[in-house]
Amino acid sequence: NMKFCIGKLTTKVRKLKLLNMLTKQEATLEVCSEETLREIQNRYLAYNQHAASYTWKRTDAKVARVLDMNLTLDENGIPDETPKFDRLDIDEDMYVPTVHLYFSDDLTVA
Repeated sequence: NMKFCIGKLTTKVRKLKLLNMLTKQEATLEVCSEETLREIQNRYLAYNQHAASYTWKRTDAKVARVLDMNLTLDENGIPDETPKFDRLDIDEDMYVPTVHLYFSDDLTVA
């Protein structure tokens, strides 16, 4: 009976580090693999009320690329490395992917 349903079960929880490049503050969140960056951004508002004023980027091979907020981490090319770590018997906390937040504007709060 769907009236007793209170949420969905994720297939995988993973950690994501968010690094504010303006203030150098970082926050590590546990995120669902199905969450889009926009949904993660909404939860990040508890850490930074101006989160929507930032451009979210990922640096790969010395090139920073803007991430699509409507896609998941995997869809943005940030794969879950846990299976590799498990095979090599490495603690998954040894590497947590980082997304860099660059201040864009301050039009989110009037």
